Formats: sequence, C-alpha cells, structure tokens
Amino acid sequence: MKSVFIINGIIMCIRDLNDMDIKNSYYDVMNLLSNDIRMIILRGEHINNYKISLIEDMNSHIILGIGTAYINNLTTNLSKIGNINHICIQKKYTDFGLQSKLIDYLQHYCLADKGCIKIELNL
Repeated sequence: MKSVFIINGIIMCIRDLNDMDIKNSYYDVMNLLSNDIRMIILRGEHINNYKISLIEDMNSHIILGIGTAYINNLTTNLSKIGNINHICIQKKYTDFGLQSKLIDYLQHYCLADKGCIKIELNL
C-alpha cells in the first residue's frame, strides 16, 4: 500500500521500508529508527510482526520520516492489537503535519489490513 500527497508543493509518499532504502540511505534510515528496530535490522532478524513505513520526498528521494507499528497476537484472528510505537520526522519537516499522516497510515494498516481490534499509540 502506498499513499501519495502534496504539501507545500512537495510531492511525498508513504510506503514500506525496503532493502534498497537501507543500502542507499543507510544513515538517514538508521537515524530515524528507534534503537529496538535498529538492533533487529542490524542483527538480521525477521521483523514479521513489525510494519516499518517511511515518508519520502518523491523529487529528491530524501526520507523525511519513519513510523513503526507492531502487531501483538499476529497468529490469531480474535485479539490482534496494533501498537504504533515510534514516529520520527526530520526536524526540518515537523511543521508539515507528517506525523499525523504517518499515524493515520499505520492505523489504517492495523485496522484494515491486519484486522486489529484495538490500536495503542505509544509515541
């Protein structure tokens, strides 16, 4: 799932983090991730229960922010709970409302895509 929008004349998109982001923008990505997620990626562990999404400037391909959601009880259909744990936006872009766009995107993922019955925001 990808979301495209324009703010102040800048075309941006919200999309999933991929291997190319880590290879091409390693320092930008690692600086925006929480310590927990950074360590999981560095150890090469599976991040099946995590959804890591980023906001990218489509013209310059700069990563403007990253957000993560963790799904508790992923193997059951009865009591999945989404935890939006970490939202980090580059300081230069904090006044653009990107945090709320990223939270909305991750909430939609938890509710619509994963069928969570509850979402907890732990920002």
